Amino acid sequence: MKKIIFLIVASIVCSISLTQPIHAKEQNTLSVENYVSAITEEAKKYNVDVWINDYETLGEITQDKIDQAVKNVQLFATTIHTEENNTNLHSSISTYASTKTRTGYFDIVAAPGSATINVDITASVSSGNKISSISRKNAYQAGVAFFFSSWTTHSISTTMNSPSNGYVKAVVTGYAVFNYGVTSYASNMTGSCLIDFR
Repeated sequence: MKKIIFLIVASIVCSISLTQPIHAKEQNTLSVENYVSAITEEAKKYNVDVWINDYETLGEITQDKIDQAVKNVQLFATTIHTEENNTNLHSSISTYASTKTRTGYFDIVAAPGSATINVDITASVSSGNKISSISRKNAYQAGVAFFFSSWTTHSISTTMNSPSNGYVKAVVTGYAVFNYGVTSYASNMTGSCLIDFR
């Protein structure tokens, strides 16, 4: 009889001790809604967009995972910048001696991602290397990119003969999307380059 009571008490104690970690684990696991809410609220502070690419791969969501995701949003938002480059990539001269197409570029950076944005400008160049008109402008991602997903050009503004004859200053605004694992980050970005038509 004592053995039976001992076995019953032992089995109750074992079942309590085995189920306690499961309940503790359930209490530490947070919902996808908590995760999404935390990163979108953080992104709003910096005027950037963020979304989840694949909910299936998020796995167990803990407060530590949410805290790290919020830090990733902060890292992306605080490292967004462009780097101007004043070196032409290539050029071509059309059959009309005064029409030239040149390509400049700038880099967009948002840690740890980056991409190169090319800017094609076709211009009429008169004697003395003075640019008289611009007939075509285009901006697109080309070349090396890390954690980069897409670029959408919103506007390209140009200033002819700036800072002197034979140069075009191009300022490009677009929307860049970077992917880091299961999360995508995006922001409007503005870059510029100086293109030499001499």
